[in-house]
Formats: sequence, C-alpha cells, structure tokens
Amino acid sequence: MSLISVHGEAPTSTHWVAACASVALVPMIIVHVVGVGLVDPIIQPVSHYVYVPGGYLMVLLGSVTLAAAALALARGLGRSGFDRMVLPQRLLISFAVAMILVGVLPTDPPGTLALGPSATIHRWSAAYAFAVLPVIGFVVMVRGSRAGARTGMVALRRLSIGVTAGVGTFFAIHLPMLALGSQIPMFGLVERIGFVVMISFMVVLANATRPTPAADPGVPALPESEEVLAAVRAADDRATALASKHESAAPGALPARPLGATGRAHPMPH
Repeated sequence: MSLISVHGEAPTSTHWVAACASVALVPMIIVHVVGVGLVDPIIQPVSHYVYVPGGYLMVLLGSVTLAAAALALARGLGRSGFDRMVLPQRLLISFAVAMILVGVLPTDPPGTLALGPSATIHRWSAAYAFAVLPVIGFVVMVRGSRAGARTGMVALRRLSIGVTAGVGTFFAIHLPMLALGSQIPMFGLVERIGFVVMISFMVVLANATRPTPAADPGVPALPESEEVLAAVRAADDRATALASKHESAAPGALPARPLGATGRAHPMPH
C-alpha cells in the first residue's frame, strides 16, 4: 500500500495512522480465525489468544503497530502548527510504551486465579492506554481551539467526551468486580469494541491536527489581502474566458478588433 497520494503529496500522520490501523487489524483477524473454538470472543479478552498457536506473535504485532500509530501522531503534532503540544506528544509516547508492554508481557493463562507480575503489568498497561486517550484529546482540543483551529475539532471533542464516559463507566463497574475476583459480563466483547474505538480515536486525532499549508514551513503563507486579490483575479479571468467563448459561438458575431499600442481598438474599415 502506497502512502503517497495521487497528487504526489508527502504522507501525513493521518496516512500513517490509517496504515498502522490497517496493519493492526490483519493479525487480529488471523488470531480470531485460528482461535475459533479455543477462545470465546464474547467472554475472554484478546490477550488469551497468546495461548493459541502463533497467537503471541499476532498479538505482539497488533500492539506494536498501534504503538507506531501513536508515535506517528506525536510526530504529526510537532508539524501541526499548534503551540504547546509537548504534553500531548509525551502522553502519546507513554501510550506507545504501554501498548508495547501489553504485547510483550502476556496475561496469565485462562483459569489462573492469582495474577503474576507479567499479567499485572499487562492489565495496568492496557488500562492506562485506554484512560490516557481522552486526556490527550481534551488537551489537543483546548490548545488547538486557542490557536484558531476548527477542522476536525468538533469530532474530536465529541469522541473525547464519549470515550471519557465509556472508560469511566467501565472502570467504575469492572474494578470493584475485579477486586472481588470477578469481571463484567461479556468482557471480551467490551474489550474488542474498545480497541475499535481506540483505532478510530487515533484517526480522528490525526485528522484534527493535520498541518495546513500555512503551518507547513515549506509553503509560504499569503497575507489575507493578497489571497483575496488572487481569488478576485482568478474569478475575473474565468468570467472573461467564458464571455469570449460565448461571443465566438454566437451566430453573426463580429470579429474582435485588434488592440493598438495604446490599448484602444483600431476602427474597423467601412
């Protein structure tokens, strides 16, 4: 898959996030097919697929590609033209680290009662990854709005509010049940929906912070008066061309009179 557009534009963070999301879905689809009959996707978490043949590598690949998407987003924020983006960049890097830990350190096998160190780090890293996303969204939204950004910020605000409500509700229900040695019903389905939301959130964030031509140092920005003048000239040229085409197509139209050196038309011979 090529990341260069048909117009020859360089790939942006939006392209990279979309590419990483596409790559991350492939191993997840493969491991779900391989794990049919071995893992219940409604009840059991995705991390249990590490115990099916080839599952560990597939889960690791999915986690690493999502981490790569976060790093591409962090790099894109530096080119967005917004000020004070150091905090969300660092939070995105911490998200990437958490996703790598999720992939490298597997959870315990199904049926294990006491959590081991690997499973503990795995679960808390996954929880952090979900919790930090809306924080990043709100920080970018506030600072982007101060910079006058509008494109994509409405979708980012709505999704950030939705993710905050969803994550808050999930933790409020799941953590007390987890402390009692239980978990919410259909945990596997909820987790899989959460990963889809995670990918969607990163795509929306990349779209909301993509650099504009004015923010790109390689493209000089025109002053507002020059932009207006250029638009007026372009409209005038189009109107003149349309009028000339109409006159030449009209029956019985007189030929255009040549212009003299002074810019006045020569008189037509009688």
